[in-house]
Order: sequence, then C-alpha cells, then structure tokens
Amino acid sequence: CAFCQVGTFEQRAEHMVVASNALQFQEEYFAVWRCSSCRSLHSLVKFSLENYYQNSPFLKRRLNRYNRVAFEGFYRWLLKKGVGPKNRVLFYGVNSAMFQEFFREKGYEFFDTFEEVMNEQRLAAQAAGFYDTVIILDYLERAEEPRLVFEFAARQLIPGGTLILHTPDAEKIRTPLNVDNQMHQPFRLHIASWMALETLAETKGFKRQTMDRYHYLDTLTPFINFRAFHDLPLFFDGSLEAGFNFRPRDIFRKVWRIPRFVVLGFLGGVFREPSNIVAVFTKQV
Repeated sequence: CAFCQVGTFEQRAEHMVVASNALQFQEEYFAVWRCSSCRSLHSLVKFSLENYYQNSPFLKRRLNRYNRVAFEGFYRWLLKKGVGPKNRVLFYGVNSAMFQEFFREKGYEFFDTFEEVMNEQRLAAQAAGFYDTVIILDYLERAEEPRLVFEFAARQLIPGGTLILHTPDAEKIRTPLNVDNQMHQPFRLHIASWMALETLAETKGFKRQTMDRYHYLDTLTPFINFRAFHDLPLFFDGSLEAGFNFRPRDIFRKVWRIPRFVVLGFLGGVFREPSNIVAVFTKQV
C-alpha cells in the first residue's frame, strides 16, 4: 500500500474490475484493490501516465461562465482560510494555467504553477521554495508515489506555511455500485482513505487544521456543483469527455434522466458527495 506501507494485494479487503470512463480507454477494464489495513484503493497494474495526460479532457478546459462561478466559490473559501492575494501561492494540479488566469484576475500576483508528474528525479531537482501556500487539486490520487507529493509541498513551503489538498476519500467510495467515474481509471492510481491521508501528512511534517467534505466546484448556484456535473455524462456515453462537452439542449437525448438531474442541480451543492475532501494542513516549524 502506497499510504500505510502495511497492506498488500494478497491480503486485500476487496478486489474489483472497473471500466474506464475516459474515451481513450473506453474498451479497457482495470483491476483495483482495497487495502485491508487503511482502506485505501489502488490500481493493480502500474504504468507511467505522463504521455497519456496529453490527451486528457482536463487539458481542454477553458475559463467560461460556469467554472468562473465555481472558482469564485473556491476563491471565497480560500479567503476564509486566510489565503489572500498577498500570499505567495504555488498551485500543483491539472489545468494549472486556467487556475492561474482566474486568480491573477483576482489580484494574486504571486500565483505560480507546477504541473509535471512528480518522481524522485524531479523532487531532487527542486530548490527550496518560499511559498506561503501550496494548493494541490486533483493530483495526489494521480501520483505514482503519493509521499513525494507531500515531500514536494514541504520543500516548497515556508515554516508554518499552509497546504491545501483536494482528493477523494476512498473510505467513502462504496463499491461495487457506480464506481467508474469515482475510480477514473487508469488515471487514479492511489486513492487514500482519510485516515491514511492524515497519517501520511503527519509523517511528512504537516498538522491538520481543517477537513471539509466538499468539492472545490460545489456552489449553491443551481447546476454548478460536483454531483450535477458528474450526472451530465449519463446523457451521452458516460465518459468524462461527455461532461466537458455537454450543452444544455443535450438533456433531451435521454429525457427520462431529467428529473434526477434537476434534483441534483438544485440540491447537489447542499447534499454534497461525501467522498470529496478539501483538507488544510500546516507545515510544522
């Protein structure tokens, strides 16, 4: 197990085969197992994803009126956590340029980005940083070695600096029902349980401040929330790409799904998907 270093596939608590929700892997299935010790989830077969990210639908995202509303909510949440425009921020995650564009519009002059796949060589090549805040969104579960992500954050932060981390909680992902989008194979290599995540953070010199079961896309604005977004692909072929390419008129492709989508559109920002975590850690002095 990449998190607790105790559990093994041979002693697994659970083993399943799930379909990919990415178009480039639509004909493929992937084995996933759950650690019996810390309840984290892992892809069984490991291979480098660096080349596959070139065709990821995330890279096609651009700022629009919908994600601007979502980012506005995340921006206000950051302000409540003490991360304002005067902070020196390093953003590590997919679509970092889009986040950088938005936050620089908000007056964050020191908002740098990092989007490369972390490995031992890249970690060794990084000079010590001077950042007040490191934000990691949608990346920890994609890392081949999650411990390196925490080591990278610790190296980049000043003592007492803030680490903000968004990732799924494997303990809240109930199987075998409706797991394809949550597993997002083969891109999610290791999905930590909250227990394993907090323990790993502590071993790398961080102390947890807050933990919210919330997705940074969740808002109270109708239809702009995580649960509604993840219902969009079901009007098409179920792929993640279908969600990004969705247009309002497309709901008439499968009219029988409209009632569920309407409910999620209005209530998804209130009754949130419990598997999402946004945690705030402090780098200990």
